[in-house]
Amino acid sequence: MGAGPTGEPAQRLGTGVYRIRNGEIPEATFAEAILGRLFQLGVTTLPSAA
Repeated sequence: MGAGPTGEPAQRLGTGVYRIRNGEIPEATFAEAILGRLFQLGVTTLPSAA
């Protein structure tokens, strides 16, 4: 995205959903909140209110 490293720590927020069958996990799906990370890194901002 054209942004260099900041050296600042960043948090990750996400969700994992696991399908369990017969005591095993045959499928897992993960979703991550990318927009929050972009805010933390200063890559994007919200538009100002008019």
